[in-house]
Amino acid sequence: MRQVHGPTDEQSTTRYLDEYLALANIHERSGDWISATKTYRKILRIDRNHYAALLNLGAAYIQLGKFPRAFILTSRARQIEPMEDLPLHNLGCILELTGFCDKAAKYYQAALAINPKSPQTHWCLGRCFIRGNRPFEAIHHLRKFLELNRDPDDPLVEQAHSAIRMLEPRIPRLIR
Repeated sequence: MRQVHGPTDEQSTTRYLDEYLALANIHERSGDWISATKTYRKILRIDRNHYAALLNLGAAYIQLGKFPRAFILTSRARQIEPMEDLPLHNLGCILELTGFCDKAAKYYQAALAINPKSPQTHWCLGRCFIRGNRPFEAIHHLRKFLELNRDPDDPLVEQAHSAIRMLEPRIPRLIR
C-alpha cells in the first residue's frame, strides 16, 4: 500500500506547516538545535520559500556555529521579505561572529533603517563600534539600547552601563 506523506490541499498544507513550525519552536526553546534544524528542513521541503523556516533555520545554524549555511539561508529569507529587519540583523550577527565587524555594522545599520526601535540591534551595533574603536558611535547606540530596552532584569543593561562608563573618558568633553 502506498501512503501519502504530507498534506494534499492548500488549507491542509498551511495547517501542516504551522504544526511543524510550532514543533521547531519547541525544539528551539529547549535548546535542541539539531531537532529544530531537522524540523525546519521538513518545512522547506514542502515550501522552499517559507520565510519563517528560512530565517529560523538560519538562526539555528548560527547557534550551531554553521555560519556559511546560516548566511545563505538568512540571505534567502531577506530576498523574500526585503523590508523586514530581522534577516539584516541576523546577517550582521553572522558577520560579527566571524570577525567582520565593519561589514556587520553595515547590516545592523540597514536593519535600524527599517526598525529604529530594535534594542537588540542597537546593542549589537554598539558592540561592533566598540570593537572598531569608535567610542562616540558605540555610546550613542548603547544609550539607545538602554532607552528602548524595557526589561530591567536584562543582564545586557548592566553591560551597556559598564561599557559606556569605560568609553566616556575616551571622548573629548566638548563632544559629549
